[in-house]
Formats: sequence, structure tokens, C-alpha cells
Amino acid sequence: MTGDATGAFIISLIGGILMLVSGVMSAFLGSICGATFAACGASGAGTTVMLVSSLGLISSIPVLIGSFFISRSDMDSVRKGSMLALIFGIIGLIFGVWGMMFLMIIGSILALVGGYMGYTLQPTS
Repeated sequence: MTGDATGAFIISLIGGILMLVSGVMSAFLGSICGATFAACGASGAGTTVMLVSSLGLISSIPVLIGSFFISRSDMDSVRKGSMLALIFGIIGLIFGVWGMMFLMIIGSILALVGGYMGYTLQPTS
């Protein structure tokens, strides 16, 4: 792929936004379930549910940071941003499938596609 990284940036950004929205919803629902478990006396289980449900939210932030690295004109920044999007897209995909969050799965796939597009980008002469 030759040219600029605009397409990879846009696809990674959309994927990161979808992951962020899904992560916020998952963290919100996880905190409600965790509080319910804690109110019933299982505080360890409540903390575990809250932490695991927040992992999707945590993995969306590096994808967004990586997409902004992809938008730079420096080829080294494009490669670093692409690697961030690829790595945390895979992590988001694992937790999205595990939590059955449709937006997280779609966002992770978009982050993987955008990261791949940015990583295979050839500099123009």
C-alpha cells in the first residue's frame, strides 16, 4: 500500500471510538453487577467483575492513541501507532468475544484493519 495514512487513521479512529463506547457500557454494567455482588457479601467477586469488565475500556485508549500516531506524517510514528492499534485490537477482540459485546468486536476488527493498513504503508518518494 502506498500513499498517505488517512484511511488507516480513519478506520482505526472509528474502531477506537466503538471500543470506547462498548467499554464504557461494559464497565457501567460491570460496576452494577459488582456492587450487587458486594451487597450480597461477595466483595471479592464484585471486585473481579468490575475489573474484568473494565479491561475493554482500558484497551480502547491505546487504540485511540495509536490512531492519532498513525495520522502523523513521520513513518516511524505510523509504525508505532499501527503496532498499538494491532496489539490492543487483539486484546479488545478477546475481551469483546468473552463479554459478548457486539460493538467491542466490530471496533476491534476495525482497529486491526486500520493497524494493518498503517503497518503495511509504504512511504512515497
